Amino acid sequence: MPGRAGERQAPRERDGGAKIARRELHGFQGSGVPTQPNLFEMDGEPLPKVTQLGLVLIPGGKARLSKAQLAFNRLVARIEKLRRSIENEGERLKGFVEFYGAELYPLEKRIGDARKVIVRLLFPFLARGALGRSRSRPLLREMIQEELKEIIGITGELADPDLRDIFKEVEGKTVKEAEAEDFEVIREQWADMFASAGVDADLSKLRSDMSSAEVAAQLEEMKARWEAEEEARANAKAKAKPKSKQALTREARERAAEELRKRDVGGLYRQLAKLLHPDLEQDPALRVEKEAAMKELTTAYKNNDLHALLKLEVAWIAREQADASQLTDKKLAVYNAVLKEQVEELEEELTQVRLHPRFAPLMKFMDPFFGTLLFNGPKEKQRLTSALQIIEATTAALRGPDPKGKVLAMIDEFRQQKRAAPDWF
Repeated sequence: MPGRAGERQAPRERDGGAKIARRELHGFQGSGVPTQPNLFEMDGEPLPKVTQLGLVLIPGGKARLSKAQLAFNRLVARIEKLRRSIENEGERLKGFVEFYGAELYPLEKRIGDARKVIVRLLFPFLARGALGRSRSRPLLREMIQEELKEIIGITGELADPDLRDIFKEVEGKTVKEAEAEDFEVIREQWADMFASAGVDADLSKLRSDMSSAEVAAQLEEMKARWEAEEEARANAKAKAKPKSKQALTREARERAAEELRKRDVGGLYRQLAKLLHPDLEQDPALRVEKEAAMKELTTAYKNNDLHALLKLEVAWIAREQADASQLTDKKLAVYNAVLKEQVEELEEELTQVRLHPRFAPLMKFMDPFFGTLLFNGPKEKQRLTSALQIIEATTAALRGPDPKGKVLAMIDEFRQQKRAAPDWF
């Protein structure tokens, strides 16, 4: 294979130029010495272990890196760190979901089924005179309501026809009517939230029978429409106000930078496409490599992934003995602008990882105030196991020789819990 891993080019003569070093995927050169982990390194410093492929600008000779080169290094380091964090967070959440599916969900299902049995055993005692003391009936009604809410919380619905009838009896409304009322409360909360942000949002299209995906799509559509309206208002305001000479100069500079950015990024893609085109390669082994690299190049260009394009530039232009150090400050200014945008996108992606639909089962463990995920699988399993044992013991007692006595004891315990609960609870 042409070019050795970690090979560096000679520095340019007294021009303050920087060399581009590259690291292999597993972080080691053929000699077993770890390759450069940081984004730049002064010659002669030790090289600690690394595990990620990255880019690095190294000062040539005694020259120092320019501000643009240092900024480039920082941005690339941030991108690599964010990508590792996104991957690690995804793996962490994947492990949580797998544990939940294998260990916790079966316990929750058993608890849901056991609670259904308790509701069916308690409901007959709601009949007038069944307990012998009428003042206990309202508390029993509340107990049954709480049990039904727990079942809905676990299963997401109340599918059993007999339980739906019990729900109507103790709540005075059907499950569908209750869902519509709850959704109306949520819709009012959303309306207040939008109004406090100065947004005139039309929530009339949201319905209680919509799936979570349909609701999310509607909210996303409203958000996009609001952002478009805000942009249109800002543009109209900007056009109505005479622009200062300074503002006109800034806009011209921004347009020039945008044109330069497109030209440089597009030029980098065309340069690499020409270099990596497999049909132009005579060596069979290199042709296979270039086919894979060409796929990476196409994907990176479609995704506007400058970081990936730069990796390909380093990996292939350097190994082809071309001048890989021609990253001038002017070109770096363009690259840094794109890399900065990429950093912002990755930071947003990191915050959104846990909101992916595949991690929906974990949402119940999310702290509503701080947004942190409070998931301790073994501890939750222990809690559910203990809860199941208590519920099964209660079921056995309700089926025992003195079910009425057990119901009255449960009502007394429920009354004490209500008295001990804080007023805001």
